[in-house]
Amino acid sequence: MIVTCFIVSYCLTLVLPFFVQKLKSSLEFRKTKYVNLQDRITYRTKVYFTHFLHQRDYHGKITFNHEKERLDIEVKVDCHTDQSKATKNTKALSGGERSFTTICFIMSLWEAMEAPFRCLDEFDVFMVCLCMCLLACESDIDVFGTGYDESPHQHALDAGTR
Repeated sequence: MIVTCFIVSYCLTLVLPFFVQKLKSSLEFRKTKYVNLQDRITYRTKVYFTHFLHQRDYHGKITFNHEKERLDIEVKVDCHTDQSKATKNTKALSGGERSFTTICFIMSLWEAMEAPFRCLDEFDVFMVCLCMCLLACESDIDVFGTGYDESPHQHALDAGTR
């Protein structure tokens, strides 16, 4: 019994550091992959957000701060005026501008992360037509029964009206 415990203890002192090192290297590898994925999704979200804003001739940018877990969105609504007056954060936008910006942000996340299901419920009633057109044109899916061809990898769900 004592010999068996000694052998097990001896084996653990030899093998355990090996496994600890393997776990540490695996964790570092995963952290690196996570940061790369985060960077790619951030970049794609910024690109798609800018693209969707251009549908209404808006200009804007998203600033991600992953360390502080902060997201800042600025939108330039009137492109014909001085930039210092036209750039607004989301608090200064009108209701329709804010709704459009929010839809653009949501759609850019969908595109960047390739969400298989897309679901919206109770968004601005005045944005329904615009949202349906943007979704249908950008993703070639059947948006709330508009008649567009469905993508085999993405589906839009209509929560219905109450």
